[in-house]
Amino acid sequence: MRKFFYRGMALLLGFSCLTGISAQAAYSSPDDVTLSLRAMNGGYIPEDNVHKIYVSPEDAQNGTTLHFGLFFETDPAIVDIFNVEIMLSSETAKFKKDSYKNPTNYAYTTAQEFTHTDGNVYSSKFEPYCFGRINMMNTYETGASFCMYTMRENTFQLSWAYDYNGKDENGNTDFSARFFGNASDDYHFVEFDMTIDPETPAGVYPVEFVTDEEMKSGSTYIASDDSVPNEEDPKYYTSIYEKMIPRLNNVEIVVAEENPKTEIAPVFRYAHDETPFLIEDFPEDTEISYGGDVFCLRTENLVDIFEAGSPADIDMDEPVKILRSDLNLAGVRMQDAAGNPAALEYYVGKKGDVNLDGDVNASDAALVLTYAAGVGAGTSVSLTEDTDSTEEKFAFFLGDIDGEGAENSVLNAEDASKILAYAARKGSGQNADWNTLS
Repeated sequence: MRKFFYRGMALLLGFSCLTGISAQAAYSSPDDVTLSLRAMNGGYIPEDNVHKIYVSPEDAQNGTTLHFGLFFETDPAIVDIFNVEIMLSSETAKFKKDSYKNPTNYAYTTAQEFTHTDGNVYSSKFEPYCFGRINMMNTYETGASFCMYTMRENTFQLSWAYDYNGKDENGNTDFSARFFGNASDDYHFVEFDMTIDPETPAGVYPVEFVTDEEMKSGSTYIASDDSVPNEEDPKYYTSIYEKMIPRLNNVEIVVAEENPKTEIAPVFRYAHDETPFLIEDFPEDTEISYGGDVFCLRTENLVDIFEAGSPADIDMDEPVKILRSDLNLAGVRMQDAAGNPAALEYYVGKKGDVNLDGDVNASDAALVLTYAAGVGAGTSVSLTEDTDSTEEKFAFFLGDIDGEGAENSVLNAEDASKILAYAARKGSGQNADWNTLS
C-alpha cells in the first residue's frame, strides 16, 4: 500500500534531503513542460481537439456533468514540485466538489489487470496515473507524493511534491519523478467533474489555469527541489522562486446554439443487388459545423449501421425506394445546410428504369437516346425536370448500364440498346439478366 506523507505546506518550498537532485529529475525551464486540461467525457469531444467539449442545446437546457483530466505533456522524469490553480469565469459552470479523484485515493481489494498504451498487460491495485512505473514483477507502482487540494465552486487548487525516498527496481535510492511508461501524456494526473447549470445560454465557457508570477503560492508553477543545490553541476539546480510558469493548455466548453450541420451525398443501388447495406458505402470522414467550429468526423460516430439486408431484400412496391437513417451526434440530431434533419440515404431503383416509373421498357431506351443526342449536339438536356437534383443523378445512374454512374461515364446508344434488349427478353418471358446481355 502506498505511503502518504502528511507534511506542512512549507515542504513545498524546501525539502531536506541528504543527497543532490539527479540530473534526470531536474526541471530547468518553463518551456520543458506543458500542463494541459483535457475533456475526457460528457458532451461531444472531437478526436482532433480534446481541449474542447461541445454541449448540446438539450444538455444546456437541462443541465449536464462534464469530466476533465489534468495532463502533463513533457519528456520523462523532470517534475518534482508543482502548484496548479484552475478557475471558472462563468457562474453557470461549477466544479463538482466531491468529484476530485487522484488514483491513489483508493485501492482495489485485489490487483486488477490493465493494458498499457504499448500493449503490455500489467497488474495494479491502483488506477494507473501519469506518475508511476511497472516494476520487474510486471506490477504498476504509483509515484509516492505529497498532495493537497482545495476545490470550490469556481476555483480548484492542487499542490504536489514528489517523495524522494523511493527505491528503484534494483533497490537503489531513486530521486527521479518518473512518468509512467516514459510517456507523460498517456495518462492523466488527476480528474474531476464540472456541472453546467440548466438553461445555460449558448457561448464559449473557458476553464483556465491561473498564473500570477508575483504570488507563486496562488498560481500555477512547476519547479525542481532547491533545498540541496548540486554545486558541481549547477544547470540541474533550479529555484522555485524564479519564473517557472509552464506552457498551459486551457480547455473550452462550447454550448452550441444550434444542432451540428453536415451534408452527405446519397448512395445509389440497383434493386437486384444482393450486396448488404454497409456504413462503409458512405465517406469515412465528413465535415460538420457545430458551435461555430468546423471539423471532420468519422461517419461511424454519427449513426448506427443500417439494419441488415440488401437491395434484393426490398419489396419494390414503389418505383424508387429511399432508405433513410437520421444522423445523430452524441444524441443530437444533425442538420443539413438549410437546417433540415440530415441523414444517410440509399436510393434504390431498377436498373434501366431511367424515367423512374417502376418499369424497364422501350420508353427508357428512347429517353436515353434523346439525352445522348442532345449532349452530342451541345444542347442543355436532362432526364428529369431538374438537372441539378439528386433525382437527375439517380436517373443517370440507372441508365448508365456499363458505367454505373462512375465519374466521366456517359449515356449513349449502347446503353439504350441494352435497355431495349433487357425489356424485350422480359416481355417475351425469357430470363432477363443484365449480366448475360451481349
